[in-house]
Amino acid sequence: MLLPSTHGDGETFRGKKANFIGDSITHGAGSYVKEVSEALGLEVARNYGIGGGALCLRNDIDRFKSMLFQGKRIDEAYPPVVSRWQTMDDDADLIFMLIGTNDFSSRVPLGPVDSTDRTEFNGGLNVVLEGLKKKHPESLIVVSTILKRRSGGAPLLPYNDAIQEACKRHGVTCYDALSMSGLDFGEELQQKTMNTTRDGLHPNAAGAKILGRKIAEFISGSQ
Repeated sequence: MLLPSTHGDGETFRGKKANFIGDSITHGAGSYVKEVSEALGLEVARNYGIGGGALCLRNDIDRFKSMLFQGKRIDEAYPPVVSRWQTMDDDADLIFMLIGTNDFSSRVPLGPVDSTDRTEFNGGLNVVLEGLKKKHPESLIVVSTILKRRSGGAPLLPYNDAIQEACKRHGVTCYDALSMSGLDFGEELQQKTMNTTRDGLHPNAAGAKILGRKIAEFISGSQ
């Protein structure tokens, strides 16, 4: 994991602007974004989460080829990050991206590490991270691994490994939510405790507060 020492005083982002990129975990009511914004003292926290969204294009995945979502193909109904990162505001001092759980559940292929194919997970990571680096050369870019969900942690590992390796390749910061957030929705669902999740996938209000606080601590370097 990369954590630049220049972001370790806890005040670096006070009064600054941030873009948060993700799916329903980012976009949903009471998401972690509010907690991160308040903890860092952000002036602007733009939420670019889209419920049901993924990193990659999914129209050509067999299970989605004949499916419509409110009359639209999946990539039109839930635009993936590879199709919309360019349209996000240019003036962000911080970009935080938590994405991939829907790529995992949709069985998006990983592809080779040097892929630029937007239908492959490695390809999507390469396209988006290279693009964000060029678009925001002076900003801190943080990419999170996927939270441990109801299906457990082991099946996620290839996707999370891909995220961590892509961050190294592109020189961006990786936040390992799988190991650092303290949240394990699969275990909670198995134990029927449901303290931090409502369904084994999405954080509830308590889970979002924990996740947001952990992310903010990581970004500020105060943990």
